[in-house]
Amino acid sequence: MHPAKFLIDKQITTQPLKEYPTANSTYTDGSKNDDGTGSAFCCFDEENRILSTWMGKLSKENNVFQAELQAILQAIKHHENASNRVNIWSYSLSSLQAIQNPTSPHPIVRKIQLQLQERNNINIGWIKAHTGHLGNESADVLAKRAITEGSNLEILKPISHLKYILNKELLQEWKKEWDKGTVGRLVHEIIPIPSFKLHNWSRYEIMFFSEHGPFTSYLKRFNLRNSDLCSCGEIGTPLHF
Repeated sequence: MHPAKFLIDKQITTQPLKEYPTANSTYTDGSKNDDGTGSAFCCFDEENRILSTWMGKLSKENNVFQAELQAILQAIKHHENASNRVNIWSYSLSSLQAIQNPTSPHPIVRKIQLQLQERNNINIGWIKAHTGHLGNESADVLAKRAITEGSNLEILKPISHLKYILNKELLQEWKKEWDKGTVGRLVHEIIPIPSFKLHNWSRYEIMFFSEHGPFTSYLKRFNLRNSDLCSCGEIGTPLHF
C-alpha cells in the first residue's frame, strides 16, 4: 500500500476512553474454543437497543485473531452506505495495531485498510474487555454463539495451521524411517517416538546414547579389549550397565 494512500490513523483509536457510548455504536468480538471459532458484531441504536447483529462461523483451524479481524471487517461492510459518523469498538488491541501498520501482509488487515480509505466516516476504537459494558458484553455473547449458530464463513487458514500440518506429516515420515533404521537402535529403544523437542544431554548421557564410552562392547569394537563381555557374561552395552 502506497504511504500516500494510508490516511487512516485518525480513524483508529488505541487509547482507552473514560466512557464508551453504547448508542449509535457497533461492537465486535471473536471467540474460539474446542468446538470451533466464531466472529460477531452487534449494533445499538440511539436508545441503546440492539438494532442489528451478525454472527459468522469460521473453521476450527482459524484462530481468534482472524475472528476478531473478520468481525471488524464485517462491521465496516455493514455500514458501507452510512452517511453519518459510525463508531466501531473492539477489545482486540492487537487487531487495531495491525490495522494501523501500513506494511502488514495480513489479508484481512489489508481489506480493512482499503475499506477505511473509502469510508472516512467510520472510526474504530479500542475498548477494555470484561468491564461490564453492555455493548462489549453483548458482542462477547454473540461471538460465543457464532461458533455453533453463525453463518458459515470460509477464509484462509493461518500460517500456524500450515506449520502444524507440515510438522505432523514430517514427524510421521520421521517415525517410519526411525523404526526401520539399522543404526542408533539403543536410542530407539529408549526414545521410540521422534520429536522436535531439544534434549539438553549431559556428557554422560551423550556417551550412553552414542555408545561411545567405557563400555566393553565399545572397547572391543575399537580393539581396545579382547572381549565385549561383561564380568557377568553378558555383552557390555550401555543399556546392560
